[in-house]
Parts: sequence; C-alpha cells; structure tokens
Amino acid sequence: MGTGSLGGGSGSAGGGGSGSGAGARGSLLRAIEGLREISRRLTSDSDQPRLTQVIHELLRERGRTAFIRDMLADGFAASLLADLLEIGAKLDKGASWEDIARAFGVDPGAGCMQAVCDARIDMVLQARDYTVDDRYVELASAAFRDFLVSAIGGDRVVATRGNAAAIDAAIKPDKFHNTIDRYLGALIFQAIGADSYRDLGAAASAVRQAADTVAIGIYDRFDMKFLATGKAERKDVLYVLADNYFKLVTPT
Repeated sequence: MGTGSLGGGSGSAGGGGSGSGAGARGSLLRAIEGLREISRRLTSDSDQPRLTQVIHELLRERGRTAFIRDMLADGFAASLLADLLEIGAKLDKGASWEDIARAFGVDPGAGCMQAVCDARIDMVLQARDYTVDDRYVELASAAFRDFLVSAIGGDRVVATRGNAAAIDAAIKPDKFHNTIDRYLGALIFQAIGADSYRDLGAAASAVRQAADTVAIGIYDRFDMKFLATGKAERKDVLYVLADNYFKLVTPT
C-alpha cells in the first residue's frame, strides 16, 4: 500500500505535471497560431478596404480591446500627444525647430529631433516615477517618434543626425494640422504590428495606411459625438476613446 501510495502519488504528480506541461505547450502553440493568423491577415493582401476591415476586427477582439483601452486610459500616450499638439501650435506661430528644441531643454545641434523625443519621453516617465507599463512606453514612444519622422518626409537620417537647420529645411508644418488622427493611426499601427508573429515587411506601408484610415474614422466619430456637442476637448481624445471605446471604434 505504501509503495502503491507513493507510486500513485508519483503517478499523480507526474500525470499532473505532464498534463500541465502539455496544457502549457498547447496554450503556447495556440498563441503562436493566433499570432501567425494575425500576420497572415495583415500581409496576405494589400487591398485597403479589406485591411481596414481586418484592423477594425482586431481592435474589437476582447483581449486586445482591454489592452488598448488600458493603454489609452493610462495617460502616457496622451502626454506625448499633448507634446505633439504643443509643437504644432509653436510651428503655427512661426517657431523654428531651434526654438522648439530649446523650449524642451534640448541643444539644437546634430540629432536634436531625436534628442527632443528622448527628452520628452523621459520627462513624462520621470513625472510618473518610471512606473508606466513597458508595453505602453514602447508603443506610444514608437508612435511619437514615427509621427515626428513623418513630419520631415520620413527622412530618418535627418531625424537622427540633423541639426535644427536641417529639420527646418525638411519639416512640413501642415502634417501637424491632423496631429490627433495621425498619432492615433501610428498608435494603432504599432499595437497591431506588435501582435504580428513576423515583421510586416513590405506590407507595413499598406497596413499603416489602413490604420490611418481607421484612426480618421475614430476621430470623426469623436468629433461628432463629443467635440461638436461640447462634451470634450481635442486634447482629451485618448481618454474619451478609452471610456467610449466601442462607440468610437465601431464603424457607423
């Protein structure tokens, strides 16, 4: 009986361990298959209406919905959006990139756009005592940098090495006239891309275009339901989206 009991105990433990291991492996395989399916859906066809529909569907999947809502409500992404709105307002008033860099405590020499990005991201993190979820930091920071690079025509050499004069020569202030939907599009692109099993590669441009289209629709619904009715201000868009996610994400 003792031997049997020990054997049974061992068998039970072994069976439980084996079952748990198999269950864990099964869960991992299902997760990998899920990520592969996302990759397939995003890269199999660059047709914009189809990609836009895929992104709408991905944004409304339960697990992803919770993550994105939490990220938007957290405030880190909203703080970086506020910086972009401030930069746009300064440019509208005729500020040079040197003016902007110095306003943010950055030397206007070589690499000053990258330095502005680093400084603003670090300042927001400092204000939060570096307690922001790493995933939120990664996605929102990438969207922030992506927006600024797009404002100089996508020239990453100028973005990383150019001085203020080079930034002034390349920057397109009109890009800041649609700051919110372009930044939101970048956020959506980063969040969806992060769930892809493999790099989007050649499909990235088409996926980004579709993400921008989705973001424009979201902002238009925000405008109609909240701005036009005086229920919110532009700067609050990400918080409002977090609180009214399905109302704003779902196409009408």
